[in-house]
Amino acid sequence: MLEHLIDLGNEAGNIELRTVVLQKCSLPQQFVRFSVDPMIDALDAKQTSRATSRLMHAQRSCGLEIAPPVGAVLDLDEALGGRYRIKTYLLEADMLEGQDAENFTLQTMPAGEHAEMIAAGTVGDHQSALLELFQDLHQKGLAAAGDIYLFDELSYLTYANRDFSVRYAVSVKKAV
Repeated sequence: MLEHLIDLGNEAGNIELRTVVLQKCSLPQQFVRFSVDPMIDALDAKQTSRATSRLMHAQRSCGLEIAPPVGAVLDLDEALGGRYRIKTYLLEADMLEGQDAENFTLQTMPAGEHAEMIAAGTVGDHQSALLELFQDLHQKGLAAAGDIYLFDELSYLTYANRDFSVRYAVSVKKAV
């Protein structure tokens, strides 16, 4: 976790906001999954606060170190419909060291080609950033091929005058 924070801090000065970059991920990434049912509206601070509180309570009851989520998963169909809805929070998989992993559900971000974009601003700005991501993919002859992963980019370090900054990542395919 600390190495991840150091890497993010080092990259902060080189970030171009709202620029879509295509990346090849050779290995899948695994996270501990905390599902949110029903999905929550990420634009509603009360819903996200309650869900985060439930997440931390679940961590404590499972004997895990309490830590904020490193990311979340947005439902692709909801996002394509203009709704910014979280269906899963993600925790670092290394939290499970020394734990019985069978008691936890893992979420795998697949290997392959991904489109990534970093956006900073208010929650409303993020909704428009997702639309820009989809438009850019369309212009490149690509389409989203799975749910959208979002990862906090140390908002409190990188963009002091913004509400928060997030890296979006989505698997891509050729558009049909």
